[in-house]
Amino acid sequence: MTTPPSEDSSRAAATPSDPFSLEAMLSTGEAFELNKQFEAAIELYRRYLLQKTDNPWAYAHLAYCLNATGATAEAQENYDRALRLDPEYSWAYAGQGSLHTQDGQHELALEDYRAALALTPEDTWLLDRIGDTLCRLGRFEESIPYFDQSVGLQPDATWGLAHRGWALLCCGRYADSQADLEQAVRLNPDYAWGWYALAQLHNEQDHPAEALAAIDRAIDIVPQESWGYQERGLLYLATGDHARAVQDFERLVGLDSEHGKGYAWLGQALYAGGRLPEAIQAYIHAARLGENPPHMYCEIGILYKELDEYTQAIQFLTRAIQLAPTMFEAWANRGAAYHHLGKFKPALSDLKQAFALKSEPDAWLLAVRGAVLKDLGQYAPALDDLNQAIQLRPDYEWALVQQGHVLVALGRTAAAEQAYTTAIQA
Repeated sequence: MTTPPSEDSSRAAATPSDPFSLEAMLSTGEAFELNKQFEAAIELYRRYLLQKTDNPWAYAHLAYCLNATGATAEAQENYDRALRLDPEYSWAYAGQGSLHTQDGQHELALEDYRAALALTPEDTWLLDRIGDTLCRLGRFEESIPYFDQSVGLQPDATWGLAHRGWALLCCGRYADSQADLEQAVRLNPDYAWGWYALAQLHNEQDHPAEALAAIDRAIDIVPQESWGYQERGLLYLATGDHARAVQDFERLVGLDSEHGKGYAWLGQALYAGGRLPEAIQAYIHAARLGENPPHMYCEIGILYKELDEYTQAIQFLTRAIQLAPTMFEAWANRGAAYHHLGKFKPALSDLKQAFALKSEPDAWLLAVRGAVLKDLGQYAPALDDLNQAIQLRPDYEWALVQQGHVLVALGRTAAAEQAYTTAIQA
């Protein structure tokens, strides 16, 4: 939880029965809190509140320390007590807002931050929190006036500039975003998140070299953080540098072994680099971690098919179909795998299902069905499919060869020779 803004309200609103001992408890508890010795602070705040039950400051700071130790439910109870005692206690609203942010309850956080801001209208911490919360809710345009006010009050505040730059980026205002983000990293060259945001801006504008340079800076600053390798890996993947993408995604999952998407991206990079068996293992990890298992199983099945391991391919494609019965790719590829095993009837059945799920003509699907029909001896419909596939892709070598085989079977030797010649030239 981010520390709420500082306050100067009196900690002990009423005169305690034992002024020295009670005030000492609060002062010592606050010292522990500031030093992040939260358990010790909690003990003293609780002892104080056993004797003095009407001090909102003590309840709010107890809540803050409880939240810092993970006792969020009890923290909420104590923020409630503080605000019942003092409904105009800005710091308590701010702390409760941070608690809601931490729990992902952004609408509730927004209410609390706005209540606090109404009481302390020039508090830049609150202005930034409101702007950030609106961004988390996807309300980027609405966030900008809050960041404007914060930056107006503190022009050299790196955080406010960078997050206004992010909001401007999300609104498509690239020039304004770049001005803010570049100013933020000029003010604080070690602000890793600012470099990350600048990389996103360059990537959005299709400037890969500048994006890579920015994310490199972020990684140099925080080499222990996984997100830098994630973003750089994705940039390498997009630019076709598959070897470096693999290296970064391996670092990503090395730092975060539960990162399902990281394993999926690693599988994608390994596949693009021709390392199919390793890609299969990465996709298996991703599926085990719950990262879109139907898609992962389909990808694994396709890779096994490319490795000519058709029985394995069918097993994984079947699992994909069981989980996602409307997945066109799984039906089509299982049909192709059955074809390679000489199981023409189940192949034709799967391809029929794939055609029912595909709204647009597909040259590969037509060619595969044409080949299956050819092997079943159904030459006329096979030729129709192959002709359609070639109309869609005139240089489709495999379809041309299959067309030649069908024409030979139909006794049309000259036409078959022309098909084979075209295939050789394709």
